[in-house]
Amino acid sequence: MKKFIKVVQKLKDRDMSAFKEILSAAVESRVKKGASEFALWSANRLESMSAYKLPHGYAVPIGICIDCAYAVEKKLMKESDQELVCRALADCGALDGLVHSHHLLSQADNILYGLDAWRLSKGAASIVLPSALGKSVVDENPD
Repeated sequence: MKKFIKVVQKLKDRDMSAFKEILSAAVESRVKKGASEFALWSANRLESMSAYKLPHGYAVPIGICIDCAYAVEKKLMKESDQELVCRALADCGALDGLVHSHHLLSQADNILYGLDAWRLSKGAASIVLPSALGKSVVDENPD
């Protein structure tokens, strides 16, 4: 957990090596898992729902928080880890888009609408979800 907090501080300080390390880990995870990430889909859905007024840079962190909440609901991730991730995103300013997104987030059914179509377009029914800090699992049967 201390390592996570240090990384958050590096991101907050705009340390490019920390950004590169996180991006490399995300790409490696994506390649290994072969499934699509629910957070990215959520972000794309929020952008679409906002008629593309919500920028991608704000939509992705919100999607990560949705991703973590879903993982907690499915008992894949501890609630304390979810809170830590969302707090870190907020501390970095990444969740500033929430101010303009509350009306979107209150439409949970609309956010999830089209998930089947998205899975078909990606050619995979499974999604990658967080299971702990820095770890993920493939959910073969997302609800």
